[in-house]
Amino acid sequence: MSDRSWPAAPAPGDVGLILLALLATAVLAFTGADGQGAQRVVIDVEGVTRYDVSLDSQWTVTVDGLLGPSVVRVVGGRVRIESAPCPGQICVARGWLRAVGDLAVCVPNHVVVHLTGDAPPRFDGITQ
Repeated sequence: MSDRSWPAAPAPGDVGLILLALLATAVLAFTGADGQGAQRVVIDVEGVTRYDVSLDSQWTVTVDGLLGPSVVRVVGGRVRIESAPCPGQICVARGWLRAVGDLAVCVPNHVVVHLTGDAPPRFDGITQ
């Protein structure tokens, strides 16, 4: 048997590095890793673009999907699916979209709302 104690106590530099990583993670989580850059709202129904409008506008539109009407609201530089006829309501729970590449999809109703713009889309994960 080994008389080595396990686990070894972290060095002061390790503690500082861990705290720095936690702080950076918190900052990115609350502020985002990009400048948003979304300029347009695109609403597709059954694979066809029905609306392509400025995100700077303020409006509410009802789009008819496969199951019925979905209400999409744009206000203050953000957009969301406010109501939908689907059973799970995942698209409504998605909440406000703000950045390029953000999207809300109502799969049963065949409605897709996504944001476009000049900035590259942000990533929520990268694999190699």
